[in-house]
Amino acid sequence: MKLWPRAAVLVGLMLIQCSKPESPPQQQAVSTEDSPLLQQLSNHRTVTGEHWAKTLQKMGEEPLPVGEGVKAARFAFLPTFDDAWVFQVDFSDAEVKLWVNCENSSRGTAVRVVEDPGAMVAQFHAVEAQRLEPERPGGLDGDYWMLETSLNGAYHATDRWCPDTSNTEKRGLTALVAFCETLIKQSGFAGEITCWGYYRFKHLTADAAH
Repeated sequence: MKLWPRAAVLVGLMLIQCSKPESPPQQQAVSTEDSPLLQQLSNHRTVTGEHWAKTLQKMGEEPLPVGEGVKAARFAFLPTFDDAWVFQVDFSDAEVKLWVNCENSSRGTAVRVVEDPGAMVAQFHAVEAQRLEPERPGGLDGDYWMLETSLNGAYHATDRWCPDTSNTEKRGLTALVAFCETLIKQSGFAGEITCWGYYRFKHLTADAAH
């Protein structure tokens, strides 16, 4: 009779152990192993694709639409030491829209209707026709510009390291820089984008024009 309480305690401990989970729940990391976004960027994953696909996923970005009748582009400004920014434009409809997404959502996200988009459309076709191949190597203390284009079912992606400040014409990047800078200006956030803590595109703001 005196052993009964001890046996009951042992049985209780065994039940607790059986019901105890093997390990505490772990926070799910962002995986790009089977990511449609990474698959779309696979033609240059050796440069920026795999690394930046994780950043774009965290920002809620999805694969750029591809299909007949689709005309769209996405420009990602990817500084090594500051917030990433994404600008996506869709020319498929009469009303051209520009989406803005910042890695730090408190700094700015917006949708803009592009007024008089003719020049922007021409710039899109100019850079899309080049179909620039990915470029290596990059750097450690600047910014990557990644541009994806989608035109009537044909998708293309490329990236360049600091294309606007390092031999732009010699590297054949005048069209790319012109298009991307137009997206930045039209977004209204040119004065907010930073790299290494300084305002990277302040020269594109309305105040700089005066």
